[in-house]
Amino acid sequence: MDRRVCRVLATAAALAAALLAGFLAFAPATLAVPAATDAAAPAATASATAAATSSLTVSISAISPAVVTPSTRLTIKGTVRNDGSTATRAVVQVVHPAAELTQRSEISAWASGRDPVDGRAIASKTVSRSLAPGASAAFTLSVKGVDSLHPPAYGFVPISVQTASGAVHTFAAYQRKKEYEPLALSFVVPITLDGDPALFGPGGTARDRAWTAAIGDGSRLDRLLTATDGAPVTWAIDPLLTRQPVVLGESGSATTTTTTTTTSTSSPTGPPPAPTVGGSTSDAEAQLRSELASRLTSLAPQHSPLVLPDSDADVAAAAQPGGGARGLVTQQVRQAADAAAALGGRADVAWPADGAYTAIRERVIRQMYADGLAAEIVSQTALPPAAVTDAARRSANGVPLLAYDERLSGMFASTRSVPSAVLSAQQFIADSVLLLNELPGTRRSVLVAAPRSFAPDPAALRTFLSAVSAVPWLAQSGLDSLLDAAARATPISPTDTLVKRPPGTPRDPVASRSAVLTGARGRAVESTLSTVAGVARIRADGTDFARVWTEAGQQLTSARWRGRLQQWSQVDTRVDKEAQATARAVTVSPRNVNFLADKGRLQITVSNTLNVPVHDVTLRLIPDNPRLRVDQQPAVMHIGARSRTTVTARVTSLSAGLVPITTTLTGPDGTVLGRGAVLKVQLSPTGDWVYWALGAIAGTILVLGVVRSVRRRPRRAAVLAAVPAERKETSCP
Repeated sequence: MDRRVCRVLATAAALAAALLAGFLAFAPATLAVPAATDAAAPAATASATAAATSSLTVSISAISPAVVTPSTRLTIKGTVRNDGSTATRAVVQVVHPAAELTQRSEISAWASGRDPVDGRAIASKTVSRSLAPGASAAFTLSVKGVDSLHPPAYGFVPISVQTASGAVHTFAAYQRKKEYEPLALSFVVPITLDGDPALFGPGGTARDRAWTAAIGDGSRLDRLLTATDGAPVTWAIDPLLTRQPVVLGESGSATTTTTTTTTSTSSPTGPPPAPTVGGSTSDAEAQLRSELASRLTSLAPQHSPLVLPDSDADVAAAAQPGGGARGLVTQQVRQAADAAAALGGRADVAWPADGAYTAIRERVIRQMYADGLAAEIVSQTALPPAAVTDAARRSANGVPLLAYDERLSGMFASTRSVPSAVLSAQQFIADSVLLLNELPGTRRSVLVAAPRSFAPDPAALRTFLSAVSAVPWLAQSGLDSLLDAAARATPISPTDTLVKRPPGTPRDPVASRSAVLTGARGRAVESTLSTVAGVARIRADGTDFARVWTEAGQQLTSARWRGRLQQWSQVDTRVDKEAQATARAVTVSPRNVNFLADKGRLQITVSNTLNVPVHDVTLRLIPDNPRLRVDQQPAVMHIGARSRTTVTARVTSLSAGLVPITTTLTGPDGTVLGRGAVLKVQLSPTGDWVYWALGAIAGTILVLGVVRSVRRRPRRAAVLAAVPAERKETSCP
């Protein structure tokens, strides 16, 4: 044979061998999935090692029922999307891996996976024979025999809904027979505001916008109330949301319709009437807050509400050694009682934002809840480990501890969209099986606590709760029964140290942030609020001023600022500025005075630069030298808006010289106002001899004047002689 022909044949043979090898290498990708079948394929085997020719991603929109029985099929609905650059055949499988999950951490790890896995294909479907790039296609898979995949009478199996290049890992729960005592499941949801500095302070469009975003239609709170309406969850409400607002004008203080005067006199008859507050643009806010308060009041009885300390005060921060604003937080705890009575709830359950627990902290919290501490809501991970998981715990001092499960709480919080809620619900159910299996024949409780930042989608949360409520081993329960169980629980070992969290344990994002309310900041807040209360007592609009700025100042103790020092500082600066602005607006005009007497009246001018009148202002004069004695202090002053007044003090000069006088201005409660100006008084006392000398001089002058007048008076004859003749003839006889 010709050598050229031989070389051609050899090359062809090599090429054929290469093509065959390539075909065999890719064969598993096509053989693993039966061609275009919609039925379940329990005998098929899926391979995760197939080479992907495109990027197909999967999302799941529904899994039902929540728990499969021998007579029901599992239905999975979702969408497959081609994120690649070429059209491709889209096949979706439901794969059951061989591995068994026996630890809660293993459940979390499985749920986070997004890669295809090897295992048994229990269902498959060709969604599209040619799915274009960027296109999506919906699918529905029906899976039978899920309950036969696992030996126990009830439980779950992990499944992967996958294509050749993408997957969603989830779970399918089942029950063939009831062999357990159901877990009592309770939910608690905080109804609190977000940490937005624009919510508090003077009225105006910025504040209106902030409140609309916080509680208006479509806001987080609006969605939260809609999502939990009618749901078996306990609300924990901030009393601030149930109050009617008082908002001052845009200037930060009340503005008046009174024209400004340049002078004013002190009046002992009482303060002038309060001016009309104007300049406010808060009608929209007032309407929104009124509607929210009414909504909460009407819906609260359905949710057996807990009432948090006013403004959701950070009890955890205040209870720390050297904690901030403990006195103020204690006051806010007491303020919750009235709101609880109005809402038909209770204000004797503490919920520290960080979920931590120590015996020392418990003692401090009991002091703050002086009217009685019924229970404390804490994290399960903050308590000493127990043989079995149970939400009903009790401290060594006998205080019921309601211990929430952070893993389950995190799943409950993952309901921002329907797809995420579907997967979270299935993971929640699978996780609950492991809790149940710790001691299936014993009645126990599980508490799920949403974070302060809980922001569910209403449809998603309803989907989640609907799935969970259908689980036969989870019995919906309220907090009252949990409180009763906790009161009977075996006391935990006393501890004064924080329990270390197990590695990998999820945590509430708000609880994990550091507290802003340190001891120093807490003391500063209390001082500022004291100033607000003091200066409000001299303002004509003092009632409204005090309510607005006290409310704003009390927000500085709130747990909503955890980890948000910059936003906290904005509110702190705003409140302090308003308090100091009033305090500094009333001032004494400094001047030099020459006092040329032993006794007399000293005049002092006091100015008010506020837009509102002030009243009950007291001026005190304190001589820095004993040469001058104040016999009578000035009267209490009332000063008009942007005006000044002059008051007098009776003083006695004891010797000559320069005497500085320190002045202080105070309100009715002793709050120091304005700048303490120093008056410089030059004393020149005269003594009694001066008066005798002045009298003698005056007498001498008087005598000399009389004598001189007499000596200069002309005689009558001389006067008549000087009169002309014609005048003499006409004069009267």
